[in-house]
Amino acid sequence: QRARPVGSPFRYATLKLPLAQQQLLAALRALDLELAAISARITEPQVAFAKLDWWRASLQQLTETHRAEHPILQALLDCAQKSQRLDWLDGQSGFVDGIEQRLGATKLEMEYQGFNREADLRAYLRARGGSMYQLYAQSLDIPVQQQTALSELGGLHHRIHSLQCLGRYLPSGQIYLPASLLARFNVAADQSHQPEAIPEALLASECDHIQSEITKLLQDYPGRLPRFFRILQAINQALLNEMQKNPSALLETRPELTPFQHWWLAWRASF
Repeated sequence: QRARPVGSPFRYATLKLPLAQQQLLAALRALDLELAAISARITEPQVAFAKLDWWRASLQQLTETHRAEHPILQALLDCAQKSQRLDWLDGQSGFVDGIEQRLGATKLEMEYQGFNREADLRAYLRARGGSMYQLYAQSLDIPVQQQTALSELGGLHHRIHSLQCLGRYLPSGQIYLPASLLARFNVAADQSHQPEAIPEALLASECDHIQSEITKLLQDYPGRLPRFFRILQAINQALLNEMQKNPSALLETRPELTPFQHWWLAWRASF
């Protein structure tokens, strides 16, 4: 219910997969949402860091002892046992590396200090969205040589969603844009939390940059995206298109697609 609500892109992306893969992807998505909630909903720093430490200890227990108490971690363990993939949870596996990156992204959000350069923002995006896309790819047994590109796609998709929520982030000063971009449009650091200080041209430039990066990635990708990622890409592309039509609206509203649009885009992308 948490990971695959009715009408959601993730639900449509996983709908035709075998049940075991649906369950594993849902558990990973639920874990991602739980970690996102730490930085988004907990306003007391000590409480947030304690929560993050608890998750880190629980994930370590899962990988070292194959024991879990939290329902999400128990679901991950059950999926690994049913598919005879317990080794995925062990030692230096891709699962451990991906989860460590995702935990690191949550810590960066809690200790937010901005991103001076494009490279700094990219590193965060790879840890935040890229790590989860790589875990999804591993759970779908996608070849390793394709996982790097899918990880980059995950980072770009999270960049879209960060821009989509710009109006919500502005008052707190958490601007998921590089300082170099703000400076190029003469936005001073002490003004970046003010909607009137963010020009439409800056937002249009960010949208165009994301589009350019996605286009290049898809051109270089070997073959066609797997169906799961193809559906997510189609929906995120449509969202980006809406943002490009009216960039200034990002400061006031959060652009959304309807559940019907999600269904239609998923249906078209599935062929």
